[in-house]
Amino acid sequence: MMVDSKMHAVFPELPLTSDQFSQLAANRTGAFFSRLYAQKFHLKPGDVFPIKAPGIKRADGTQTWTFKVLGIIDDIPILPAGVAIGNLNYLNESRILADRNTGGLLRTPGHRSGQGRRHGQADRPAFRQLRHSTRSTTEKNAYDTSGSGIDIPFLTESIAGAGPLYDLVPHRQFHRPVGARTHPRIRRAQDHRLFRFRRDGAGVRRSHPACLLGAAIGMALASWIAAIFPRLLPPGIGLPPPYLSPSLFGVALICAVLVAAVSAIIPATRISRLDVATALSGR
Repeated sequence: MMVDSKMHAVFPELPLTSDQFSQLAANRTGAFFSRLYAQKFHLKPGDVFPIKAPGIKRADGTQTWTFKVLGIIDDIPILPAGVAIGNLNYLNESRILADRNTGGLLRTPGHRSGQGRRHGQADRPAFRQLRHSTRSTTEKNAYDTSGSGIDIPFLTESIAGAGPLYDLVPHRQFHRPVGARTHPRIRRAQDHRLFRFRRDGAGVRRSHPACLLGAAIGMALASWIAAIFPRLLPPGIGLPPPYLSPSLFGVALICAVLVAAVSAIIPATRISRLDVATALSGR
């Protein structure tokens, strides 16, 4: 990505400081490489990195572009495969005359919903004389690689919610035999003892470790998948990698405790409505 200092105004996600933009402007062949790119090509500041680009015609007839690594910068979610940022003047002045001062992408900032569409419509008349057709789109749509219209957040949340829902839905129905009755006083004593047993004994104390262990295993697997996820994607795909914040682990812990509590309360309530003979018969 070849840029100048004005790029920061329309692409604030670029992890370059003002000093780094100045450093880039002062070094014609300089470039900053993100951590993923630096690891992939084993680069460090001061290295010289040549790139062969047959599709871009140089004025001197060669195909190789030489860059000096000025520094290593952070990766950004919308470019998960890595990014290298170079000097736009180096690209422009090294190309053949017919290709200079041309580009394929124009970015304009928008601070309110719908403003980007108005900008696109307003800029379109300025490009009517071009040989190539133009297209205006929002940044969100430009980086949408699904192309299927699937609501990915809804699908993800639905799948994630299926597990706790399955745990909360009773899977076996108990039926009290016809004619089975229990004295009200004995029934109340049984209700209290059964509920207390479920809550203090076999219920919460047994469900909490299981739910907490499940949450720990799930978060461990999610952390492992998030770490290798960028390497599973095709190069250059604009799909942000998963990010597991510390607060997410806290939410998982709270949800595990809530699921454990609810999963103990629901069976305890159902059991408290049964008489001892029916419960022991397994019906």
